[in-house]
Amino acid sequence: MKIKIAKFREKINSFSLYYKINILVIGMIVLSGIVISIIMLNATSHLLGTQLDKRGIDIGNSIAALSSNDILIENYFDISDRLNKTKNNNAEVRYILITDSSGRILASTLRNSLPKGLANVRLPVAEELSVQYGNELWIKNLQSNEGEIREILFPIEEGNIGFVRIGLSEKIMQGLLAENIKEIILTVLFVSLLAAIGATRLSYLIVKPLRVLLESSHRIQQGDYNVRIKGQNADEIGNLARAFNAMAHSLRKKNRENYRLLKEVQAKEEMRVSLIRNLFTVQEDEQRRLSRELHDETGQCMVSLLAYIKVLHSKMTTAEQKSCWLMLAPSR
Repeated sequence: MKIKIAKFREKINSFSLYYKINILVIGMIVLSGIVISIIMLNATSHLLGTQLDKRGIDIGNSIAALSSNDILIENYFDISDRLNKTKNNNAEVRYILITDSSGRILASTLRNSLPKGLANVRLPVAEELSVQYGNELWIKNLQSNEGEIREILFPIEEGNIGFVRIGLSEKIMQGLLAENIKEIILTVLFVSLLAAIGATRLSYLIVKPLRVLLESSHRIQQGDYNVRIKGQNADEIGNLARAFNAMAHSLRKKNRENYRLLKEVQAKEEMRVSLIRNLFTVQEDEQRRLSRELHDETGQCMVSLLAYIKVLHSKMTTAEQKSCWLMLAPSR
């Protein structure tokens, strides 16, 4: 299970921000539409049921008030005519029965028997009769072969004369609910379409500046510090664009400063190399000068020495001096 969740998260994270925003916005709106639709359908169903009950109570109250005397004088023809007219004038009424206090049917709008699943005799229990309601009535939802029928049992003269049983069909209410469901579905689809358009536009407005920012970052990475982003809005995207422009300006300034320092270092290096070369040249010149001077002085000394020896040799007169000269001659 954890592996599947991890794979699902990895799949979601692989989507671009554009699709994430669209999926999130549309999903939330569709989910909200479904929840609102369910709430509206429940509220509509409850409202229609309440109105149906109210309509049945009004009909039962009217029939009970008009039929009490006819029941006492056993004028069943007028009772049946009244019941049929009432049924024909109210499409939601499936049947109307008038029974005596024992549950025996006195008049009915049904030509045959009751729909299958409904009791032929329905009377309130003794505990219900002992409760004083003001207008005592008992409403039950009954299942029949024709579907669900909401039956109202309305007492005539507190049940002493008889009861009015009114069966209300929910087909009309279900038809109204079906129409409401269709309208709600169309509304949800229309709102979802508008949400998709709005989410796409919102995603474009959010993602476009981020894409421009990414492209500008790549240009700065390549050394182009002159790039600028247009951001005039006062929202977070505009603040981000202005911060990026300030960063690019600072990087450009630093780059210029570094270039200037590099040029200065290069100039100093060239000067140092030139000075070293000049130094070597001076040293070589000095060595050559010293060599020349030493050579010249040595030559002069040798010449002077030879001249002096010649002078000495010319002044030798005695045999002893000449023998000394001969002794020194090999050493020369």
